[in-house]
Amino acid sequence: MKRNLVLVVLILLSAVVLTTGCDQIKQMLGIAPPQPAGPGAVGPGPETMPGQPGPGPGFRSLNCCVISNFQVGIVRFDNAGNFAGITETTTVPYAPGSYFGVYFEYLSKVGKPIQYREEEFFPYPPQNWSLWEGSEGSYRTFPDESRAEYTTVLTPGPAASPFLSHWAFNPSGDPTGQWRWDIYFDNEFYTSVVFNVVPATY
Repeated sequence: MKRNLVLVVLILLSAVVLTTGCDQIKQMLGIAPPQPAGPGAVGPGPETMPGQPGPGPGFRSLNCCVISNFQVGIVRFDNAGNFAGITETTTVPYAPGSYFGVYFEYLSKVGKPIQYREEEFFPYPPQNWSLWEGSEGSYRTFPDESRAEYTTVLTPGPAASPFLSHWAFNPSGDPTGQWRWDIYFDNEFYTSVVFNVVPATY
């Protein structure tokens, strides 16, 4: 009787090993670390919130550079016209003469200049935006697609350097609704920023 019981237990253990694999048996017995839950399964990567170094939620690690202190919102300038900070928000009141955009610090991993590219998508084309073509950096408009492309070169330095990309609201002609900026560094996608431009309330 005992011999039959031992034989049955051995057969059951063999069947379990064949169907589930040795690693899972080890995990059930608590002698092996848990494995990913399927082919290609990965856990969450390192994340930090905007304003801290490294990739954060919605941000990707880049081969070219390290982006830190990434902020999005309403841009503030002091009386002398110097950058004074960002009020972080993605809801932006349409107030003529006010500014919004993105700010970050960058550090090249390879010591070479970095191409910054911003693909801007609008609900409909802003009025007179084609006049900005040929301004600082490169700004190209695609009215049929309600899209623009802004590119510039970020010069590397020995320490993290600041960069600000901003939009100034015109007295009229800028669309309300959702604006999306897709941001690339050396053609590597980094993140998408969506601004909700709403009528200003005074």
